[in-house]
Amino acid sequence: MIKNRLLYAFMILVSLISLAISGSHGSFVMVVFLVMVAGASFGLLLLARRMLSCEQRLVDGLILKGDRTRYEAEIYCRVPAFAFIKAAAMKPSRALSFGEDAKAMEREFELFGRSRVRFGYDIFATYRCVNAVGIEYIEMYDFLKIFKVRKYVEDNPILVVCPDVVPFSSELFSIAPSQEAGTSRKASFEDYSSVTDVRKYEYSDQMKRVHWKLSAKKSELMVKNYDHTNTMVTAIILDNRAIGSHVRNPELLEDSLLETTISIAKFNLDDSYPVMLDYMEDGAPMRAYEPSSAGFDRMFFSAASIRMDAELVEPLFDEYYNPNFMISALYVMSANPCQSVSKFLKHMSTTGLDVNVIHFFEDEKDELSKVYDESGVGYYGVRVKEHMKVE
Repeated sequence: MIKNRLLYAFMILVSLISLAISGSHGSFVMVVFLVMVAGASFGLLLLARRMLSCEQRLVDGLILKGDRTRYEAEIYCRVPAFAFIKAAAMKPSRALSFGEDAKAMEREFELFGRSRVRFGYDIFATYRCVNAVGIEYIEMYDFLKIFKVRKYVEDNPILVVCPDVVPFSSELFSIAPSQEAGTSRKASFEDYSSVTDVRKYEYSDQMKRVHWKLSAKKSELMVKNYDHTNTMVTAIILDNRAIGSHVRNPELLEDSLLETTISIAKFNLDDSYPVMLDYMEDGAPMRAYEPSSAGFDRMFFSAASIRMDAELVEPLFDEYYNPNFMISALYVMSANPCQSVSKFLKHMSTTGLDVNVIHFFEDEKDELSKVYDESGVGYYGVRVKEHMKVE
């Protein structure tokens, strides 16, 4: 392209010198012709840029880790045009890798008339992620190859790679809340102000449930049934702030963080305990809530779509200081349990809740356990490598 520009500039310069020396009509015509050709070439290039369209799609925009999908694109102009095209692919995180035909994304091709250019490549998912994929921008050159314009592509398809659902047991993190905690773990509690019905006394019924007035009328013991609509929940706070550059493999750390979060949620739902998952999205707190294991799929896909790019975590804590719900256990999942996180955890532990923090890190040695030793907070350090290890 530089050679073309130099050559064209040289031709114009020679024509101008010839015009200045001889003043010939032919030299004048040559200068005007060269300028008009360059102007027409640039004008057609701008028109082609304006009318250029790029359609992109994913064969499957939601896949599991370890699976693959196909990306396809089609570039065309809505009016007859001519241009040289170069499509530049986006470079997503290391969570994704591409097939051999991804090199075709970088090739140049000609767009003539209303022709359509189609291409694509396979995408392999190594880790869980939420990434925009496809073409970042298109560079266009005129037919003289002396001008270049760039058009950025909008509305790239989003690929969601779901984490694995790994088996989870209470032995791994001892996540079953202590019965000695101030709040015992029950799936629901009875609202003694709301009587739903009355039935005959059974041997296992407590005496405080006896409806004494009705029992006296019927000459047999009758007991009250109470409303169980006030459900106690397992609360999970996911610290989805961006993982710092000091981490060697942030994709693996995010992967482990999300997989463990989902596994804890599934463990509780399977055990008949409702779960609410709190996280940040676009600067605002978000919540996924499921009352039973029947809704696990919804929570799974909600969690799979969480971006690890939040700037703050503190807004997630506000509702917990004056909650309008009953918590049976609280888990904070974090790769960076900073001072504000520690302050929140220690405060919640003073309320008698079973409070736990699960910290994911790469370092050979983790010192944070000392911070929580005497605070009443259950601390579990997870060193993330090829296989997770619980400290």
